[in-house]
Amino acid sequence: MVIKLTHEERELYPEHAKLEAIGDKRNAVGDFIEWLSEEGYRIANWHENECSECSCMADQILLPVMKNTPEMLAEYFDVDLIKIEKEKQAMLDSIRKANKNG
Repeated sequence: MVIKLTHEERELYPEHAKLEAIGDKRNAVGDFIEWLSEEGYRIANWHENECSECSCMADQILLPVMKNTPEMLAEYFDVDLIKIEKEKQAMLDSIRKANKNG
């Protein structure tokens, strides 16, 4: 979803302003990550092999990354998901207040 913020909203909601600025890039990277998954590919990290019973006896093993796509995108684009949630709540509070007073 494309977010269009006013200048004032960009100042009030800086994490959402980041999302707005990276919109197309974020969508493209997210689509690629989803495609990888659909094709059976897995994103993985190297970890020290701490298993003394493994027959491979490798020093390191690949383990799947245990993050979902939104978490990976947030990390890559330096977006704080906790701040995003707080800003969403602030937006909702602002809308509720405007509706109550309007």
